[in-house]
Amino acid sequence: MRYVVRRLLAAIPVLIGVTLVSYLALSFAPGDKLSAVVSQEALLQMTEPQKAALRHSLGLDQSLWKGYLHFLQRLVHGDLGFSLSSGRPIASELTERIGVTLQLVGPSLVIGLVVGIPLGVVAAVRADGLIDRIITSASTLLIVVPGFVLCLLLIDLFAVQLRWLPASGLSSLGAESLNDRIRHLILPSAVLGAALAATLMRYTRSSVIEVLASPYIITARAKGIRTRRLYGVHALRNALVPVITVFGLSLPILLAGAIITETVFGIPGMGSYAVDAATRRDPGAMMGVILVIGGGVVGANLLTDLIYSVVDPRIRLGGAGT
Repeated sequence: MRYVVRRLLAAIPVLIGVTLVSYLALSFAPGDKLSAVVSQEALLQMTEPQKAALRHSLGLDQSLWKGYLHFLQRLVHGDLGFSLSSGRPIASELTERIGVTLQLVGPSLVIGLVVGIPLGVVAAVRADGLIDRIITSASTLLIVVPGFVLCLLLIDLFAVQLRWLPASGLSSLGAESLNDRIRHLILPSAVLGAALAATLMRYTRSSVIEVLASPYIITARAKGIRTRRLYGVHALRNALVPVITVFGLSLPILLAGAIITETVFGIPGMGSYAVDAATRRDPGAMMGVILVIGGGVVGANLLTDLIYSVVDPRIRLGGAGT
């Protein structure tokens, strides 16, 4: 429990840093800062004295640090202002987009873990054999090929040539059902999951090979421990620690890949929202994107630390003793 508390406390300064970067990005953006926190319709109905009073109440006419404190107060209440392009509350738009992106990233994580780690173990057990060469070559190819190229290849094969799956969007016109949603998510989830699986595959292979050469594994073999128990309990558990590190570092890359994937497949998630905000020069929306992605990365790192403590209790005990 003390280890968890320590990791939570360590995440607080990072979160503060994320909010500070977001606020500075908004503060130094060109144009009237009031338009980023008040809808355009409301601005048109306000007089100049009313605008000046509102700027003062929001801290927009004060020093940088006082303005930042006002920004934190609004953030605590879920107030991120209004989008310049749509006029809607940014918090509402982000909530809608986050749900869509999670529907895409969730299956991608499952694909990456379920495919990458087992194949990495198989490649390590069959090191330098035919199966190892096939798995290693496939993972290298998936890492080298750009994400947008893989998107286009899968669309051409499964949507255009075979016509098994839809090419874009989240639902078919007049056919909004769970089965239809799943069919639309298969290709983009496969693209993101393939890149993650390839990375985990290679690191799992290297880690397992290193562990299998350890003295305690050699001793366990000499004692006649069954192969399944040797690989599944002794080798894999110790090999997972560096793999978890790579998994945690891959999550921000996965979010970055979601931007490309959502854009190519026309999925209205966080990625496409970020592209639209940058294209339309919407500083408030960009600030919201930075907050969400930054918070997601911090949360992913925190989750990685907690998984560490489960896989290797020595980390938890060492943290409790300091």
